[in-house]
Amino acid sequence: PYISGFLTQAHLARAPEVFDASLYTAHAFASARTLLVGDAGLFIDPLSSEGVHKAMASALTGAVVVNTLLQRPSMHPQAIMMYESGQRDTYLNHYRQSAFYYRQEGRWPDRPFWQRRTQNTISDLDPSIPQPATVSFSPFDSQPISHLALASAVSIQNKPVVEGRYVELRPVVVAPRHPRGLRFLSGVNVAALLQCVRIHAAIPDVIDAYLRHPDGQNGVPDQGRQIMQVRQVLAQLYQDGVLIAASPDENRSN
Repeated sequence: PYISGFLTQAHLARAPEVFDASLYTAHAFASARTLLVGDAGLFIDPLSSEGVHKAMASALTGAVVVNTLLQRPSMHPQAIMMYESGQRDTYLNHYRQSAFYYRQEGRWPDRPFWQRRTQNTISDLDPSIPQPATVSFSPFDSQPISHLALASAVSIQNKPVVEGRYVELRPVVVAPRHPRGLRFLSGVNVAALLQCVRIHAAIPDVIDAYLRHPDGQNGVPDQGRQIMQVRQVLAQLYQDGVLIAASPDENRSN
């Protein structure tokens, strides 16, 4: 009612125009001398309201990549690879999430607008990339799990990540649900935490070992809160299939 008072004398300055707002993505986001940032590289569904965040994130990462190329040219391949895979995953994950949400709307199944948005038909989509996991933070409370181990398909590898103003090689956890590598989860260094799992296995010992690790010592000052945080991360990794339940007498020599 307040705004309508300003519009009593309003009129259309010109006829309405229609512009396409479909998702799109580039086939390549980087080359030897160029980076595609923001909408130049990919465009996500405007109904999600995530476009600005996506554009700003690509600009921040792109700035780190450019700084690395200028200051540390030996990291050129790794920096370009990191930017390429990150932008591609942004688009693929958003497309699948959007398609999932649009499929919940069943009132207009015959309308092209909704048909295009509910079908994964884009040729660029890689079916090998797993769907996002639905995470529960309480599997340890509902199951008698005392010891953990890494799942067979999980490994710790050095991969390019953003470290301050540069792209650096750092240990990350590679798993079926995290093919690009997972480094931090809720502020917890996942690679360091899984190293503790490899050595100790028992959940209380794993948490204690991580809290004595340099990354654990740099965590939140409230130890009780930090213990809960690490426990939640272990629970999420278990739910994602990164960790599995282990026998208390299992050989830890590996």
